[in-house]
Amino acid sequence: MKKVIVLVFTLFFIAIASDAALAQGKGKGKGKGKGKGQFKNEQKDNRGEEANFKELEIVTSAQCGMCKEKIEGALGMVKGIKSADLNIESKIVRIMYNPEVVNSEFIRQTIASQGYDADGVEADRDAYKDLPKCCKKK
Repeated sequence: MKKVIVLVFTLFFIAIASDAALAQGKGKGKGKGKGKGQFKNEQKDNRGEEANFKELEIVTSAQCGMCKEKIEGALGMVKGIKSADLNIESKIVRIMYNPEVVNSEFIRQTIASQGYDADGVEADRDAYKDLPKCCKKK
């Protein structure tokens, strides 16, 4: 009986510890509290100061809101990108990035790998074929 009580007591504390660990991670995901196109991807240099970000604008072949989600989502996964915001009407994605971590060509290739043209970089053909009809060039 003592072993059962100890086991139940141990499981109870493990469950509480798991919930506490999960609660600490809430609100730290991409875009939480920062508005659309913003990522919690702040970069600091080796002195602990915020890194110098550059702005980059890339013309894409995006067509709709699904394109916006896909492009911004892919860019949000790239280390060194602070934010990305695609304007569907102009088809221009505005990106804030740390050039010490990622370069503009890699950013263009990331967009192209999702099936979209990015300035002079053509979309990956296989990725383009997999896009929904609404996302394809008209």
